[in-house]
Amino acid sequence: MQRPIQKEVKTLGNKLSILVKASHQDVLIRLKMMPWIDNKTSIMLMAIFFQ
Repeated sequence: MQRPIQKEVKTLGNKLSILVKASHQDVLIRLKMMPWIDNKTSIMLMAIFFQ
């Protein structure tokens, strides 16, 4: 069983993923084309640069 903080982090990550996909899907696709950048990293980079 996951601790409440871990569940909250996972939930917030999922919500962030949905928001990024809805607003900046073209940039997300370009970032994910780079082999060393996975989905989570690309979403976090976008969250930093598009704030």
